[in-house]
Amino acid sequence: MITGNQICIMVGAAGVTVNYVQVPFACQIGTVRGTCQAQALAGSDTVTINDGTNDLGVAAFPATATAGLKSTYTPDTTYGNTNLAKGDVLTITTSAFGSSGDQAFVQIELDPYALS
Repeated sequence: MITGNQICIMVGAAGVTVNYVQVPFACQIGTVRGTCQAQALAGSDTVTINDGTNDLGVAAFPATATAGLKSTYTPDTTYGNTNLAKGDVLTITTSAFGSSGDQAFVQIELDPYALS
């Protein structure tokens, strides 16, 4: 779902999952917020945002993430400020979540004012 300057998506299941979403306008990634859902994620699970070529950043969950805990987003030092064009496709990849009930709600904040 895309609302305003955010792309929101529920990700997860047992193993690595990959999701794709189009960028609705020219922008950069502002930040990524992940929140654990009902199940507890395994230690150090991650959600990686990629522009199809390069990793833009990683949202990492605490080692003992339980329902309601937040991730910490770290932009890539080289590609974290990549300009994205309208229609570019982001790849959202989870690390190997432990069970089918492991899920995270991910909010990708888009910043149209940060274009360089």
